[in-house]
Amino acid sequence: MHCPRCGTEAVGKAKFCRVCGQNLATVSALLSGQQAIDLWKRRSMIGGTSLLIGGAALGAVLKVLTNQGINPAGEITPYLLALGVLTFFAGFALILYSAVSVMFPRSQSAHPSPETTNTARMKPELLSEEMASITEKTTALLEGEAQQVPARTTAPQDE
Repeated sequence: MHCPRCGTEAVGKAKFCRVCGQNLATVSALLSGQQAIDLWKRRSMIGGTSLLIGGAALGAVLKVLTNQGINPAGEITPYLLALGVLTFFAGFALILYSAVSVMFPRSQSAHPSPETTNTARMKPELLSEEMASITEKTTALLEGEAQQVPARTTAPQDE
C-alpha cells in the first residue's frame, strides 16, 4: 500500500506514513472495503441504548409500583411514567438514526479528502519516486544551520 498523500510505500502494518504522517489505518480500512463507523455514531448508539434501557426500566418500575397502589413520587408519579416512556422512545429513535446513517452513508463531496483518495488514481510518477523521510530533512536543516552560525569563544582576547 502507498500513502495517498505523498505516495510513499507503507512498511508492514504501519499506522502512520513515515514521511508525511498520514493516518494509514483509515486508508487500509477503506481499501479493504470495510466501512468505518466514526466515533460520533458509536457514541450515539451507546447513548441510545442507555436511554432505551433507562426509560424502559423507569417506566416498568413505576408501572409496577403504581399497580400495587404505591406512588413513590406522590402526585407526579404519572408524569415520571410519561418521562420514562419518552426516554425509551428517544433512545429508540437515536439507535434507529445511527443504524440508518451507517447503512446509508452520505455521498462523497466533489472534492475528496486526502484520507479517502484512492492510491490507484494517483499519478504513477509520484508513486515511483522515493521520498526522503522527515528525519532526514530535519537533520539536513539542522546541519545546515550549525555550519552557518559562527562559534563564539569565551577565552580572553589580546588586544
